[in-house]
Amino acid sequence: VHAASKTSIETDNADYDGNQIRMQGAVYIQHEFGNLTCDKGVLVMKEDGQSRLDPDRIFLYGSVKVVLHDGSILTSEEADINCQTLE
Repeated sequence: VHAASKTSIETDNADYDGNQIRMQGAVYIQHEFGNLTCDKGVLVMKEDGQSRLDPDRIFLYGSVKVVLHDGSILTSEEADINCQTLE
């Protein structure tokens, strides 16, 4: 899935219900926060009615690896990213 925003995703399996994209298997997300990889994740979309790929929150599970733009690497089993505050 690629869109006209700063976010793109690649995954083995995705399910979109209009509010969330649930991904499973070799998840890779390019976001302004950094490059994110994990085993499964959920993108919760903003409720502003726009159709572009612009998540409000990103939840990552299993072998989470975040590579920030300055080259820093964060690893964890779970992550919760607020896309508004980039925390």
